[in-house]
Amino acid sequence: MSLAGFIIYLVINYQVTGNFLAFMEIQREHWCETFDPLLGLERAWHWAIDASFPDNLMLGVAQLAFAALGLLGIIIGFIRRLRLSYNTYMFLPGS
Repeated sequence: MSLAGFIIYLVINYQVTGNFLAFMEIQREHWCETFDPLLGLERAWHWAIDASFPDNLMLGVAQLAFAALGLLGIIIGFIRRLRLSYNTYMFLPGS
């Protein structure tokens, strides 16, 4: 069902901008965000170390904590031998 919502969102992007993936360009231009997970972790690390409170918590520590929690979930999934499709779903970046 979530795939249907994403497809509807892409169609709306196309109707408004003429590009299905216009949101990626807008994210990059206005908020310097990309779909590069390693770059995102690096930026979160710098926010956690260099920023002052509360920015360091919201933009750094929280993102690193949830990334670690997600990785822990994937590891537990492999240890408990969940179906490969479940582990693959957990591994793929979500929206």
